[in-house]
Amino acid sequence: MATIGLQDPHFSIITEDPITGYESYGTPERLAKAISADFSIELLEAILSADNGTAESFKQFKQGTLTLGVDKLLAGVKQKLLGAKVDKNGVVTYTAESQAPYVAIGFAALRSDGKSEYVWLLRVRFGIPNSTFQTLGDNATFQTPSLVGTVMRKNKPDSDGEHPFMRYLADGEPGAAQSAVDGWFDSVYEPDYSGTAVTLSDLTIGSISLSPAFDADVTEYTAVTSNATNTITATLNDNTADAVITVNGDSLTNGGSASWETGENTVNITVTKGTSSKKYTVIVTKS
Repeated sequence: MATIGLQDPHFSIITEDPITGYESYGTPERLAKAISADFSIELLEAILSADNGTAESFKQFKQGTLTLGVDKLLAGVKQKLLGAKVDKNGVVTYTAESQAPYVAIGFAALRSDGKSEYVWLLRVRFGIPNSTFQTLGDNATFQTPSLVGTVMRKNKPDSDGEHPFMRYLADGEPGAAQSAVDGWFDSVYEPDYSGTAVTLSDLTIGSISLSPAFDADVTEYTAVTSNATNTITATLNDNTADAVITVNGDSLTNGGSASWETGENTVNITVTKGTSSKKYTVIVTKS
Protein backbone atom coordinates (compact mmCIF):
# COMPACT_ATOMS: atom_id res chain seq x y z
CA MET A 1 0.00 0.00 0.00
CA ALA A 2 1.26 3.49 -0.82
CA THR A 3 2.36 5.84 1.95
CA ILE A 4 1.00 9.35 2.37
CA GLY A 5 3.01 10.79 5.24
CA LEU A 6 6.25 10.75 7.21
CA GLN A 7 6.77 11.18 10.92
CA ASP A 8 8.82 10.46 14.03
CA PRO A 9 12.45 10.53 12.79
CA HIS A 10 14.74 9.18 15.50
CA PHE A 11 18.46 8.59 15.79
CA SER A 12 20.51 6.23 17.93
CA ILE A 13 24.22 6.78 18.54
CA ILE A 14 26.38 3.76 17.69
CA THR A 15 29.19 2.63 19.97
CA GLU A 16 31.73 0.32 18.37
CA ASP A 17 33.71 -2.41 20.08
CA PRO A 18 37.37 -1.29 19.81
CA ILE A 19 38.53 -4.76 18.74
CA THR A 20 35.73 -6.22 16.59
CA GLY A 21 34.08 -2.99 15.43
CA TYR A 22 30.72 -4.54 16.28
CA GLU A 23 27.94 -2.03 16.89
CA SER A 24 25.82 -1.45 19.97
CA TYR A 25 23.01 1.09 19.92
CA GLY A 26 22.16 3.81 22.39
CA THR A 27 18.62 4.75 23.40
CA PRO A 28 16.88 6.34 20.38
CA GLU A 29 16.23 10.10 20.53
CA ARG A 30 13.77 12.25 18.59
CA LEU A 31 15.59 14.05 15.78
CA ALA A 32 13.10 16.70 14.65
CA LYS A 33 9.81 16.94 12.78
CA ALA A 34 10.03 15.15 9.45
CA ILE A 35 9.46 16.77 6.06
CA SER A 36 10.86 14.19 3.63
CA ALA A 37 13.08 11.11 3.43
CA ASP A 38 14.65 9.89 0.20
CA PHE A 39 16.61 6.64 0.39
CA SER A 40 18.47 5.47 -2.72
CA ILE A 41 20.57 2.30 -3.02
CA GLU A 42 23.79 1.72 -4.95
CA LEU A 43 24.45 -1.89 -5.96
CA LEU A 44 27.67 -3.75 -6.59
CA GLU A 45 26.97 -5.46 -9.91
CA ALA A 46 28.66 -7.90 -12.25
CA ILE A 47 27.39 -9.62 -15.40
CA LEU A 48 28.99 -12.66 -17.01
CA SER A 49 28.33 -13.04 -20.73
CA ALA A 50 28.73 -16.39 -22.44
CA ASP A 51 27.49 -17.87 -25.73
CA ASN A 52 26.28 -14.47 -26.87
CA GLY A 53 24.04 -14.00 -23.87
CA THR A 54 23.95 -13.32 -20.14
CA ALA A 55 25.03 -16.44 -18.28
CA GLU A 56 25.18 -15.08 -14.73
CA SER A 57 24.51 -11.86 -12.87
CA PHE A 58 25.50 -10.67 -9.42
CA LYS A 59 23.86 -7.87 -7.45
CA GLN A 60 24.69 -6.92 -3.88
CA PHE A 61 24.09 -3.89 -1.66
CA LYS A 62 27.10 -1.57 -1.76
CA GLN A 63 25.87 1.56 0.01
CA GLY A 64 22.93 3.92 0.09
CA THR A 65 22.22 7.62 0.37
CA LEU A 66 19.65 9.05 2.75
CA THR A 67 18.43 12.60 2.22
CA LEU A 68 16.38 13.61 5.24
CA GLY A 69 14.45 16.87 5.32
CA VAL A 70 13.41 18.19 8.74
CA ASP A 71 11.84 21.36 10.11
CA LYS A 72 14.86 22.40 12.19
CA LEU A 73 17.93 21.10 13.98
CA LEU A 74 18.39 22.07 17.61
CA ALA A 75 21.89 22.73 18.93
CA GLY A 76 21.91 19.54 21.00
CA VAL A 77 20.99 17.45 17.95
CA LYS A 78 23.71 19.12 15.86
CA GLN A 79 26.20 18.24 18.55
CA LYS A 80 25.18 14.57 18.87
CA LEU A 81 24.26 13.84 15.26
CA LEU A 82 26.79 15.95 13.33
CA GLY A 83 29.79 16.27 15.64
CA ALA A 84 29.40 20.04 16.11
CA LYS A 85 30.68 21.91 19.15
CA VAL A 86 28.25 23.81 21.38
CA ASP A 87 29.54 26.24 24.00
CA LYS A 88 27.89 27.41 27.24
CA ASN A 89 26.07 30.18 25.35
CA GLY A 90 24.49 27.77 22.88
CA VAL A 91 26.75 28.82 19.99
CA VAL A 92 27.24 26.00 17.49
CA THR A 93 30.64 25.64 15.82
CA TYR A 94 31.55 23.39 12.92
CA THR A 95 35.25 22.82 12.37
CA ALA A 96 37.15 21.44 9.40
CA GLU A 97 37.82 18.41 11.58
CA SER A 98 34.17 17.84 12.59
CA GLN A 99 33.19 14.19 12.15
CA ALA A 100 29.65 12.98 12.62
CA PRO A 101 29.29 9.72 14.57
CA TYR A 102 27.78 6.58 13.11
CA VAL A 103 24.10 6.39 13.95
CA ALA A 104 20.97 4.38 13.23
CA ILE A 105 18.06 6.34 11.75
CA GLY A 106 14.44 5.33 12.24
CA PHE A 107 11.16 6.79 11.02
CA ALA A 108 7.53 5.91 10.31
CA ALA A 109 5.66 6.32 7.01
CA LEU A 110 1.90 6.79 7.37
CA ARG A 111 -0.45 4.87 5.05
CA SER A 112 -3.93 5.82 3.90
CA ASP A 113 -5.47 3.04 6.04
CA GLY A 114 -4.26 4.79 9.19
CA LYS A 115 -1.46 2.31 9.88
CA SER A 116 2.25 2.88 9.34
CA GLU A 117 5.37 1.31 7.89
CA TYR A 118 8.44 1.46 10.12
CA VAL A 119 12.10 1.67 9.12
CA TRP A 120 15.49 1.50 10.82
CA LEU A 121 18.59 2.22 8.72
CA LEU A 122 21.26 0.53 10.78
CA ARG A 123 24.49 2.43 10.06
CA VAL A 124 24.47 6.00 8.76
CA ARG A 125 26.96 8.86 8.80
CA PHE A 126 25.80 12.37 7.91
CA GLY A 127 27.75 15.26 6.49
CA ILE A 128 27.29 18.86 7.62
CA PRO A 129 24.05 20.08 6.02
CA ASN A 130 24.00 22.79 3.39
CA SER A 131 22.29 26.04 4.37
CA THR A 132 20.13 28.26 2.19
CA PHE A 133 19.23 31.81 3.20
CA GLN A 134 16.88 33.88 1.06
CA THR A 135 15.63 37.42 1.28
CA LEU A 136 11.93 38.01 1.91
CA GLY A 137 10.23 39.00 -1.32
CA ASP A 138 6.60 39.13 -2.44
CA ASN A 139 6.15 35.53 -1.25
CA ALA A 140 7.59 33.98 1.89
CA THR A 141 9.49 30.70 1.42
CA PHE A 142 10.53 28.43 4.27
CA GLN A 143 14.17 27.31 4.19
CA THR A 144 14.66 24.06 6.09
CA PRO A 145 17.74 21.91 6.69
CA SER A 146 18.35 18.77 4.64
CA LEU A 147 20.67 16.10 5.97
CA VAL A 148 22.54 13.86 3.54
CA GLY A 149 24.05 10.66 4.90
CA THR A 150 25.76 7.54 3.63
CA VAL A 151 23.97 4.32 4.56
CA MET A 152 26.21 1.32 5.18
CA ARG A 153 25.78 -2.28 6.20
CA LYS A 154 26.44 -3.27 9.81
CA ASN A 155 29.89 -4.47 10.79
CA LYS A 156 28.31 -7.04 13.08
CA PRO A 157 26.78 -10.04 11.28
CA ASP A 158 23.37 -11.30 12.34
CA SER A 159 22.66 -14.83 13.58
CA ASP A 160 22.68 -16.02 9.94
CA GLY A 161 26.19 -14.62 9.40
CA GLU A 162 24.90 -11.83 7.12
CA HIS A 163 25.30 -8.04 7.36
CA PRO A 164 21.98 -6.16 7.46
CA PHE A 165 21.59 -2.50 6.55
CA MET A 166 17.83 -1.93 7.05
CA ARG A 167 14.94 -3.24 9.13
CA TYR A 168 11.36 -2.81 7.94
CA LEU A 169 7.98 -3.53 9.54
CA ALA A 170 4.52 -2.97 8.04
CA ASP A 171 1.80 -2.63 10.65
CA GLY A 172 -1.22 -4.78 9.88
CA GLU A 173 0.54 -7.27 7.63
CA PRO A 174 0.36 -10.97 8.54
CA GLY A 175 2.91 -11.79 11.23
CA ALA A 176 3.54 -8.16 12.24
CA ALA A 177 3.64 -8.29 16.03
CA GLN A 178 1.94 -5.43 17.82
CA SER A 179 4.71 -5.44 20.42
CA ALA A 180 7.26 -4.69 17.67
CA VAL A 181 5.08 -1.84 16.36
CA ASP A 182 4.57 -0.35 19.82
CA GLY A 183 8.26 -0.54 20.73
CA TRP A 184 9.80 0.42 17.39
CA PHE A 185 11.39 3.64 18.70
CA ASP A 186 12.21 2.29 22.17
CA SER A 187 15.33 0.62 20.79
CA VAL A 188 16.91 -0.28 17.46
CA TYR A 189 15.27 -3.58 16.61
CA GLU A 190 17.57 -6.62 16.62
CA PRO A 191 15.96 -9.87 15.41
CA ASP A 192 17.06 -13.35 16.38
CA TYR A 193 16.68 -15.85 13.57
CA SER A 194 18.05 -18.73 15.59
CA GLY A 195 14.68 -19.46 17.19
CA THR A 196 13.25 -21.05 14.04
CA ALA A 197 16.20 -21.46 11.71
CA VAL A 198 17.97 -24.04 13.88
CA THR A 199 15.00 -26.05 15.13
CA LEU A 200 13.39 -29.29 14.01
CA SER A 201 9.73 -29.45 13.08
CA ASP A 202 9.67 -33.20 13.73
CA LEU A 203 11.87 -36.03 14.94
CA THR A 204 11.01 -39.71 14.58
CA ILE A 205 12.90 -42.87 15.53
CA GLY A 206 11.02 -45.61 13.77
CA SER A 207 7.68 -46.13 15.49
CA ILE A 208 8.97 -45.88 19.06
CA SER A 209 7.66 -43.10 21.30
CA LEU A 210 9.74 -40.19 22.52
CA SER A 211 9.35 -39.03 26.09
CA PRO A 212 8.27 -36.30 26.33
CA ALA A 213 6.41 -36.02 23.02
CA PHE A 214 8.43 -34.08 20.47
CA ASP A 215 8.41 -30.30 20.82
CA ALA A 216 10.76 -28.08 18.81
CA ASP A 217 11.80 -26.18 21.93
CA VAL A 218 12.58 -29.32 23.97
CA THR A 219 16.07 -30.68 23.34
CA GLU A 220 16.35 -33.79 25.58
CA TYR A 221 14.33 -37.01 25.22
CA THR A 222 14.32 -40.68 26.17
CA ALA A 223 12.96 -43.74 24.36
CA VAL A 224 12.84 -47.50 24.85
CA THR A 225 13.02 -50.16 22.14
CA SER A 226 13.48 -53.88 21.78
CA ASN A 227 14.35 -53.54 18.08
CA ALA A 228 17.81 -54.14 16.72
CA THR A 229 17.52 -51.12 14.43
CA ASN A 230 15.32 -48.08 13.87
CA THR A 231 15.22 -45.38 11.18
CA ILE A 232 16.00 -41.85 12.42
CA THR A 233 14.39 -38.96 10.53
CA ALA A 234 14.97 -35.32 11.50
CA THR A 235 12.75 -32.76 9.72
CA LEU A 236 14.16 -29.23 9.57
CA ASN A 237 12.09 -26.11 10.19
CA ASP A 238 14.31 -24.28 7.69
CA ASN A 239 15.38 -26.37 4.71
CA THR A 240 18.46 -24.18 4.22
CA ALA A 241 19.83 -25.31 7.60
CA ASP A 242 21.92 -28.45 8.11
CA ALA A 243 21.36 -31.42 10.42
CA VAL A 244 24.14 -33.77 11.56
CA ILE A 245 23.07 -37.00 13.26
CA THR A 246 25.34 -39.21 15.36
CA VAL A 247 24.54 -42.45 17.19
CA ASN A 248 27.01 -43.29 19.96
CA GLY A 249 29.42 -40.90 18.26
CA ASP A 250 29.14 -42.42 14.80
CA SER A 251 27.66 -40.40 11.94
CA LEU A 252 24.33 -41.41 10.47
CA THR A 253 22.66 -40.15 7.30
CA ASN A 254 19.32 -38.44 7.93
CA GLY A 255 16.70 -41.10 7.24
CA GLY A 256 19.24 -43.88 7.81
CA SER A 257 18.91 -46.89 10.06
CA ALA A 258 20.57 -46.88 13.48
CA SER A 259 21.80 -50.13 15.11
CA TRP A 260 21.30 -50.28 18.87
CA GLU A 261 23.62 -51.68 21.48
CA THR A 262 22.11 -53.30 24.56
CA GLY A 263 21.55 -50.63 27.20
CA GLU A 264 21.70 -46.87 26.63
CA ASN A 265 22.42 -45.37 23.21
CA THR A 266 22.99 -41.64 22.66
CA VAL A 267 21.49 -39.99 19.59
CA ASN A 268 22.55 -36.40 18.88
CA ILE A 269 21.00 -34.23 16.17
CA THR A 270 22.82 -30.91 15.72
CA VAL A 271 21.07 -28.30 13.60
CA THR A 272 23.18 -25.41 12.26
CA LYS A 273 22.65 -22.34 10.13
CA GLY A 274 25.29 -19.65 9.84
CA THR A 275 26.75 -19.12 13.30
CA SER A 276 23.68 -20.50 15.12
CA SER A 277 23.19 -24.07 16.27
CA LYS A 278 20.99 -26.24 18.47
CA LYS A 279 21.51 -29.83 19.62
CA TYR A 280 18.78 -32.38 20.32
CA THR A 281 19.65 -35.49 22.36
CA VAL A 282 17.71 -38.75 22.64
CA ILE A 283 18.77 -41.53 25.01
CA VAL A 284 17.48 -44.75 23.47
CA THR A 285 17.52 -47.76 25.79
CA LYS A 286 17.49 -51.18 24.17
CA SER A 287 16.01 -53.78 26.48
